[in-house]
Amino acid sequence: MFAHFEDRDIKCGYIGPENRQYDVLRRMLSSNEITLQPATGFSSLGFAEAASYDIMFVDIDGLGGIDRMIDTLSIFRIDNPGVPVVMISDTFSRDDFDKSRQILADVSLRSPVLYPSLELSLFEAVQNNLSWQENVVYHRENIAA
Repeated sequence: MFAHFEDRDIKCGYIGPENRQYDVLRRMLSSNEITLQPATGFSSLGFAEAASYDIMFVDIDGLGGIDRMIDTLSIFRIDNPGVPVVMISDTFSRDDFDKSRQILADVSLRSPVLYPSLELSLFEAVQNNLSWQENVVYHRENIAA
């Protein structure tokens, strides 16, 4: 099991087609006793359902590419700040574990996803998401003032 999740039950959601990418992720996660479930699409994913996931994976390529998903992802992030998001795309030049795409996701993985990258992404997505939550709260407080 991934060392930093040994004492927790982790439930991950997956938005995108149930394709080879989904199968590979599901197998890698399940070998570490982490559940990956297909989530409904963004349009019908309510706050309560989104909040039930510890981490949300989003298959950017399977959803039409980043240009098509940019508005949807940013709205999802603002509406669900407590859900760490991991974007996956074969158009990314490399895995990105920093906060450079924070408005869209906490971590970006290049497809095909490698096991070490997946393990690191789980940890970094949770850590980066704490910063995202602080940003959202800060902006909400300053806009309301």
